[in-house]
Amino acid sequence: MRVLAATALIEQVEFWHTDTVLKKFSGFPQRYFVNKLVAKRLRS
Repeated sequence: MRVLAATALIEQVEFWHTDTVLKKFSGFPQRYFVNKLVAKRLRS
């Protein structure tokens, strides 16, 4: 995942992801979103 984050920084593109650990890092353009399919399975 860090390679993708580094690529997003270098290429100046927003990195969309569902990684809760990665969302805590700053310094690169990112957008975190909740994966509703996985969240739904975890609640069941």
